[in-house]
Amino acid sequence: MLTEKVNYVTGEKMEKFLALPSGKRDAILNAALYHFARYGYHKASMSDIAGSAKVSKSLLFHYFGSKKMLYLYLYEYCNKVVNEVIAAYAVAGERDFFARIRLYQWIKISIMRRYVDLFDFLSSANFERDGEVVDALDSLIEENRGKGLSTLLIDLDYAQFAEDIDCQMVLNITLWCAEGQLAKLKKSGQLHLEAGIEEFECYLHLLRKYFYQKS
Repeated sequence: MLTEKVNYVTGEKMEKFLALPSGKRDAILNAALYHFARYGYHKASMSDIAGSAKVSKSLLFHYFGSKKMLYLYLYEYCNKVVNEVIAAYAVAGERDFFARIRLYQWIKISIMRRYVDLFDFLSSANFERDGEVVDALDSLIEENRGKGLSTLLIDLDYAQFAEDIDCQMVLNITLWCAEGQLAKLKKSGQLHLEAGIEEFECYLHLLRKYFYQKS
């Protein structure tokens, strides 16, 4: 099942899809992300996706063949986008806890400016159990385990924290803060990279002040 999918997305039809103008291609991808993230695989329809993308349903089937292939392609594509952005922004050797969390947020905002529902889709895919896609999806999830944004939370430097601080709790608090800010930016429609990071750095400065050892 997975082999069939991989062959499909590298075939002639996919080359034609990738050759579309970026605006039209992103409209299709964003429409699919929106509907799959909100309604799940079963309830999301190719008709609704086509309507949101302002293309015909027959065009979606022309490029992807089926809803299943669109869903699986979308999952692989999202992971590819995340990994490429991480590779572009990651600073080798940077282990400072709050500097790494800043990078985490920078990457998420930069991606969401183009694909606003990408992370909601990836999160929903972890809970997708529809029989039509579950086997292939589980294989893809396993293949991507240990990659993506989770790699930015590995090998963090906790040495600067005060001795009585529970570092895992600080990580949870910081990530909740990051998610809350992203939700606010997304709701406002103001996913401006520089302004978003400037605001987030104010939160990080406060957390650093209270959780790091006093100089």
